[in-house]
Amino acid sequence: MEVRLTFNSSNLTGTRGLYSLKAPFSTLPNELYECGAIRFFKDVENQGLNVFKRYYEAYGLTQTDYQRDQAANVVIVTLISDTKAPIYLPSSYILAFPGLTSVLYQHVVLSASLGPLPTTLDLTFVKDQVAAAIAATTGVTPEVFENVAESTGAVTPEQHDALEAARQAAITISTTDRAQYLEERAKRIVLQEKLTALEQLVIAEGLLN
Repeated sequence: MEVRLTFNSSNLTGTRGLYSLKAPFSTLPNELYECGAIRFFKDVENQGLNVFKRYYEAYGLTQTDYQRDQAANVVIVTLISDTKAPIYLPSSYILAFPGLTSVLYQHVVLSASLGPLPTTLDLTFVKDQVAAAIAATTGVTPEVFENVAESTGAVTPEQHDALEAARQAAITISTTDRAQYLEERAKRIVLQEKLTALEQLVIAEGLLN
């Protein structure tokens, strides 16, 4: 027994994503299509088109297929692709449509304009911090790129000194988490050595009962 997909055609218009079609109709693998139009058989016929010949017989389908769909109030669907020609087909030949089979993804790029900076400034630490923050908050390890706008400019040494002084004064994070860990670890080692020396001194002086 053939299983046929049922759906509310009024909610399909504008739906974009992956469609799965039944032969003789087909979509390109991983190609996104959008439902651009839905027309009833009567609307198509009122435009002087023969529904059976155009959408059934032309694809090797039979009069029986056409009559079955006509009785079931099937509609003609237009699927639009950004790169390929539209697909026109009876809705009964859509096996699955977006919302049932796919979740839309998009390539996301975050950007930040830093304004004019000295060409000698090394941004490696900044990029590491940005990557760590994004990974910690999204669970995605990003690729962080450094891009320079075409516009360039120069300042006097006095202006540079003033700008650098202001920039340095505004910095609140100057070391990586790894560097901070190593610094604290070194402090703990020094403290432990002092405590050990003090303990040995107390024992040597017989101050412990």
